[in-house]
Amino acid sequence: MEDREQADPLPQNLKLGISYKLLNSNPHSLIFGFDIDKPTASDTDTALSLGTEYWYRGLIALRLGYLNKEGNVKGMTQGIGISYRGYQLDFANIPWGELGNVQRISLTIKF
Repeated sequence: MEDREQADPLPQNLKLGISYKLLNSNPHSLIFGFDIDKPTASDTDTALSLGTEYWYRGLIALRLGYLNKEGNVKGMTQGIGISYRGYQLDFANIPWGELGNVQRISLTIKF
């Protein structure tokens, strides 16, 4: 049986993103990014997002962006990150429609 014949086909997306490092001088780093996400298997709208990330000495990151997804999932996003000796802790505040703002916390270990 093919996927499109099933009642609930798997989601498929076409995603394109680009980033540009605006500033790369010790101790400062500033990156700008843009992302477009188009679901191909449904009639949902294209999602757009853009943002910027500032790093100080590779230790502390401040992030600010804008998210525009289908429905009323849109608005400003904010975040902060701390990186030290291969460990990175990130926090983000993201608007998520009727659910209000959603907080995300992640821990990355580089080895």
